Amino acid sequence: MITESKASAREQIAALSRRDLAIELSYPISLIARAGTIAASIVTFFFIAKIVDPDKLGPYGDRYFEFVLVGLLVGNLTTLGLGSFSKTISDEQSSGTLEVLLAMPMRLATLFVGSLIVPLGFMVVETTIVMLFAIVVLGADFQLGGTLTAFLAVPPTLAFYAAVGAVSAAFVVLSKRGDPFTLLATRLSNFLAGALFPIAVMPGVLRALAKVLPPYYSLEVLRAGMLRGQGVHDVWQELTVLWVVAAASLPVGLWLFGRALRTARRTGTLGSY
Repeated sequence: MITESKASAREQIAALSRRDLAIELSYPISLIARAGTIAASIVTFFFIAKIVDPDKLGPYGDRYFEFVLVGLLVGNLTTLGLGSFSKTISDEQSSGTLEVLLAMPMRLATLFVGSLIVPLGFMVVETTIVMLFAIVVLGADFQLGGTLTAFLAVPPTLAFYAAVGAVSAAFVVLSKRGDPFTLLATRLSNFLAGALFPIAVMPGVLRALAKVLPPYYSLEVLRAGMLRGQGVHDVWQELTVLWVVAAASLPVGLWLFGRALRTARRTGTLGSY
């Protein structure tokens, strides 16, 4: 019985993924435009790196280009985690098919995971291409010895942002409006957490605030691995914070989304837009 349940969940996730992939591939101009935007950003920061004072980078050395590439990687995780699930819910709601989708014998967790598969696949491809372009064409230098350290920061970072994305989707269900969280979380990551510049240049109050934000720890671990080649033992405290926050926030996000669904069903507003 358990095996059948698991197989059913896998089939449902596969079906959601096939649908999302077909939709993405039906808009090739959008994919090309996104690739162009990413390339333009990378080249822009490559030239900005040439005028940045390396003394301001402290433990990150004189490599602002590599520093900001790690920040952009976390930015991609932010966009993926925050936007995928809420976009699925918003699109289904605006097309009038949300009630039909949720009426299917599908667990909420299955829908949640299924909405992430295709965006995650595209992000992996985009990140790989960006890093190869940065290394081969623009001469970026990363430490392969810290690959495992950097990799261990990715799942909890994505899980945390996916949890916030579930809260965003709950807001979409109840308000029938676009979510207010994606832009705010992206700005907080870029500005306060130190995605684009080290927090050492900020006033003391903002530095203290930055250390409350999970993306700060994501950036620290990724940079420790990719820029300094450090091992897991060097950043175990930061990794512990990330995994604990992810483990706590994801169930809460899904619970809040479930509550929003029940409220919308009770008030009869689930299918309206």
